[in-house]
Amino acid sequence: APDGRVLVTHDVEQAGVIARGPDGQDRELAWLDWSLIADISADGRTILFTETGEGGGPGYSVYVRAVDGSPAVRLGEGHALRFSPDGKQVLAQIHPTTEQRLVVYPTGTGEAKVLNVGGLKSRNAIWMPDGQHIVMDASAEGQDSRIYILDTRGGAPRAVAPSGFGLIDISPDGRRLIVRGPDRKFSLMAIAGGEAREVPGLEGGDLVALWGPDAHWIYVQKGFGPPPTRIVRHELETGRQEPWRDLIPSDAVGVKAVYWLRLSRDGTSQAYGYSRKLSTLYLVEGLR
Repeated sequence: APDGRVLVTHDVEQAGVIARGPDGQDRELAWLDWSLIADISADGRTILFTETGEGGGPGYSVYVRAVDGSPAVRLGEGHALRFSPDGKQVLAQIHPTTEQRLVVYPTGTGEAKVLNVGGLKSRNAIWMPDGQHIVMDASAEGQDSRIYILDTRGGAPRAVAPSGFGLIDISPDGRRLIVRGPDRKFSLMAIAGGEAREVPGLEGGDLVALWGPDAHWIYVQKGFGPPPTRIVRHELETGRQEPWRDLIPSDAVGVKAVYWLRLSRDGTSQAYGYSRKLSTLYLVEGLR
């Protein structure tokens, strides 16, 4: 204004994590300024997440934190992916913004191990139920992504899908994959080989979150946006859907989106992420 008054807004954005452990209580488990949920352990007692904001450093940071709210523990640099089936190790990508390498961090004592992925650039990786192999979505230089199986003890990656398919999740028995094809549709694919088969009953705005404890059902997020965010159980063979839970943080002020549902092995413990933007309006007086 001519008299020196200025109207100013100050915006603060953050990403957080809500987890519900075996005690059935929802807790806010964000640690620094931008906590991105990656996984929840099979027993539902620990979450795995990445700090990707200023607090996480230039190469990001991988953390684990108990769902009871005790302090987070930094495992190392990188972008967190998944817990091993026994919860004693985690998969992560180091240098996710430049050269990408897969690394295994122990959650207790021990040394980190960088995996030999044969020159591939990994985008996503999940442990198989045996705890020794991983299935990963990766690409060679100048080529489309493919899905591979890698033995963490050594050996070259083995392709199990045609090019153009992206990895979403693996079934509890380790025999099937949910993938997303070049047409952006979700399909089922057997790890042993065979044609991808489109999942019936999914709509254009549906987001497949993950497989549930029952291999016949997956969990699907109905759209992306502010809460409440509806999650349904989706029967793979028939396409039938049934309500499961609406995700909404207890403090939903400024929450723009809820995403990335993760479940424990029995499905009773859950974790999910959210993003929030808060704006404060100020009147500044006396400027000239």
